[in-house]
Amino acid sequence: LPATLRTAPPDNVTGAYPTGRAHAQAKNIATQVLHNRTRQLRKLADQHQKFTAAEKKCATLQDQVKVMADEIAELREQLQIQKNISRVVHSPGVTWQYQNYCWEAFTSEGNEKMHKAYWEYLSGSPNSRYSTISSGGVDRLVDFKLMQQKTHDNADNAPFSFFGVRSSAMVNHCS
Repeated sequence: LPATLRTAPPDNVTGAYPTGRAHAQAKNIATQVLHNRTRQLRKLADQHQKFTAAEKKCATLQDQVKVMADEIAELREQLQIQKNISRVVHSPGVTWQYQNYCWEAFTSEGNEKMHKAYWEYLSGSPNSRYSTISSGGVDRLVDFKLMQQKTHDNADNAPFSFFGVRSSAMVNHCS
């Protein structure tokens, strides 16, 4: 019991300290107050513990949201790049071309193979930098990073491209 209740003040009427029944009631009230305060403190401690756990969870979720937002931004950027490339690659009149004394277009089958191989290269597929493409009966080893091609009968690298619209009238005409 608190010190003030152990030595209760004298009764106002008689000046005597409470004894017997009055003392028991005072002690009972003090015990109830103490139990109530203890319960309140335990509730506050539990609430504080829950609040602290919720703060930690919130911080973790905020970190995850930031990581996801960064990933989304990167994916959007990649998508925009792919859209831009797709517009160029799939535009009418734009074909993959190689230089063999002059600029020549890949066959339609070779053009499709080049598109597929280039998409794999852009998407970061392993071992996609190089691809062997058959066009016009000739196997060409293309290097997408350097934008060069090599044939078995040509030891030198020669450029290839899909940039710039070369009309079919200009293709296969050597200067």
